[in-house]
Amino acid sequence: MVRLMREPLDAACFAIVAIAQAGVRAALVVMPIRAVRRTGARLRFCGWLIAARWNEDRLLTAIDATGRRLGSYSTCLVRALVAEMLLTGIDRPMRLMIGVRRGTHRRLESHAWIERDGRVLVGGSAGDRYQPIVEWETVAS
Repeated sequence: MVRLMREPLDAACFAIVAIAQAGVRAALVVMPIRAVRRTGARLRFCGWLIAARWNEDRLLTAIDATGRRLGSYSTCLVRALVAEMLLTGIDRPMRLMIGVRRGTHRRLESHAWIERDGRVLVGGSAGDRYQPIVEWETVAS
């Protein structure tokens, strides 16, 4: 069995990401998404400090793993916003995508994901099955 937390540094990474997800989820309850993104942009320097300690793959693993443990509290939108805040580099812009599709019984379903350089970082390959309706370019502030 592979252990996710190999050392105390990993535990700190997972704790920071879990707190970020809880904060973003709480913010989405009381603020519109544009305001949450603006606040995240203001806090992005904290993300750079965090990203300097852990590599991108480790942070992506932490976002995914803590998201699974938080269950329905951590939606794809929450994970995408946390990734946007923690991983936006000075010279490497990202795109926050939100798409929709018709699901079972013709229900409208939505999904959010983050792309950079044509690669999906957060949200898996599910974005291929959704029609993008919102695309925000994220650049360092």
